[in-house]
Amino acid sequence: MSGLKIDMKLFRLYRENITSPLLPGLIKIGKRAKGMGLISARYGMRIISSILKPLKDIDSDDFVEIVDYDPIKNNLLFIGNAEPHPYVSVHWIILGARKDKNVILHLFKDSVSEYIDALKEAKDILSYIKDDKSLFDNNNYTIILGRDINDLTDRLKGMINDS
Repeated sequence: MSGLKIDMKLFRLYRENITSPLLPGLIKIGKRAKGMGLISARYGMRIISSILKPLKDIDSDDFVEIVDYDPIKNNLLFIGNAEPHPYVSVHWIILGARKDKNVILHLFKDSVSEYIDALKEAKDILSYIKDDKSLFDNNNYTIILGRDINDLTDRLKGMINDS
């Protein structure tokens, strides 16, 4: 990635706790995952996403609902008490392009940039995870996609902390 810094504009529509039938499953996966990360899932025409933190520590207060994202203007509309991380925009683009996948686990290996080019990141990821591929791994992070929460859990076997 170049040294280009692109600031995302966040617009909070409402400040409220997120309620979704997906939260218990997302929290369960997060609590078993290793490291710092994000977990997102399609929820109708929107996505539910955790904030960036050690996933073993997430709870229902750590989620936001992404209403819309405009990659050209780099504007993100959301609902929630927390503030979403810019990488949620990449999740939005991936889930929009991959209608066969509904859940994303994004695990960071080291430091996490607040400045990203969402279109470039998503293009790089999508060009690699063509067809039925569900895993993207580079020097900075690993992304695992699933059809649903159960599928993602199955894909994580051997990668998650069962202790």
